[in-house]
Amino acid sequence: MFNRLPGWFDPEKFFHTHVHSIYSMRDGLLSVDDLVNTSKKRGQSVVALTDHGSLSGIWQLYEKANESDMIPCFGCELYVSPSRDSLMEWRDHLATHFDIDDSSAPRDAIRNSLARNHHLIVLAKNRKGWENLLAIHNESWKNGFYRSPRTTREFLAAHSEGLVASTACYSGEVPQYIVSGNRGTARRCVEEYKEIFGKDNFYIELQLMDFKPGLKILPDLVELAIQTKTKMTVTCDAHYLKKEHHELHFWVLNVSTIKEGLKGKDLKDKKSRLWELDAKDLYLKSVNDFWDFWVRNVSDKIPVKYLQQAVEGVDNIRQSIKRFYLEHEPRLPVIENSSNVIQELCVKGMQSKLKDKIIPQDKLSVYMDRLSFELEIINKMRAVDYMLIFAEVGRYCVDNDLTMGPGRGSAAGSLVSWLLGITGLDPISHGLLFERFLNVDRLPSMRLDLKP
Repeated sequence: MFNRLPGWFDPEKFFHTHVHSIYSMRDGLLSVDDLVNTSKKRGQSVVALTDHGSLSGIWQLYEKANESDMIPCFGCELYVSPSRDSLMEWRDHLATHFDIDDSSAPRDAIRNSLARNHHLIVLAKNRKGWENLLAIHNESWKNGFYRSPRTTREFLAAHSEGLVASTACYSGEVPQYIVSGNRGTARRCVEEYKEIFGKDNFYIELQLMDFKPGLKILPDLVELAIQTKTKMTVTCDAHYLKKEHHELHFWVLNVSTIKEGLKGKDLKDKKSRLWELDAKDLYLKSVNDFWDFWVRNVSDKIPVKYLQQAVEGVDNIRQSIKRFYLEHEPRLPVIENSSNVIQELCVKGMQSKLKDKIIPQDKLSVYMDRLSFELEIINKMRAVDYMLIFAEVGRYCVDNDLTMGPGRGSAAGSLVSWLLGITGLDPISHGLLFERFLNVDRLPSMRLDLKP
């Protein structure tokens, strides 16, 4: 019936919204370079990355996408759990009925209840979205980690601006409610996420891959989208570049727990395997691959117009992704009235060393001229805050009896460093050159003139 890719499935209007790279530890095989290069060859203008609970590949994606004149889309497959309070209430409830020290099922029930989570794909549309995604990611690792870095709906609701989300894979919350027969709960869950992200920023994800449990619930997901008037996307949950990488993916999945002595010949022995995914085609599909899969596996169950709507959903997300500058160089804290502060501290240091006769009185003019010269250069190169921060570190070490050396490298050539207590060497008496430390004629190793 369908033997040619329809015109509405335009490769240039499509991009993958659910992709795992090597930064999905012990799960992904796709390199960021291969992801960007392949997407570029297919005519796509946006490239996204959604690793499991991790943003580790974002900077590499940013650099490579910009080199290829593509728009990078920063994303993550989050682990969403019940609220912290509800988890603790469930733990306390179990504790009132069972002995926590009992090694039987009750303790396992508590452990499992604390480990509950569901997958959720989240993409940043703009800078604000990136800032919120970063906040969610950091909080999930810092405060929500239990087997996985988890977040909660409450935290998502407080950091949803600039984000677009989808129901994710078979392990997503909505798919799991459908699998368990809780269709009413699935509908409520969709409405709640639409309330969190906005009705135009939450999508039901249709995954076209050879995974029988996932294919079984595709009609239910489409029906749910129709009932709740929710937009759809089409994905394939890519974990590697080519279909033939499936066997290697099996080994990666089991690399940290594989049985000792398991050889290639044992792959046919299912009893030897620890676990593997039923899906054998988690590769980075092209639009032709998507269409071919639909024709062979789905077209007899779901009208093609719903695939068209899902493709349009991907295009809607694509058009919402904005390019922005990802600041990555160090930014120093701004110290109020720093130029006067550093001058006052240097004068105090000079007076102290004169009093202790460390600086000869008859050479005071030499030191003052050198001080004026250095402060002029430090101000010109916007390094004042940088010097004051290290002066504060030095003072903290002295006040807390922490051993400090006399200084090393080019910083020892600075009189200001010595007067502020950063170094312990008089650069003038030792004939050390300040120009080796800071020189307006050459770029410093750390850019100190960054602007927001």
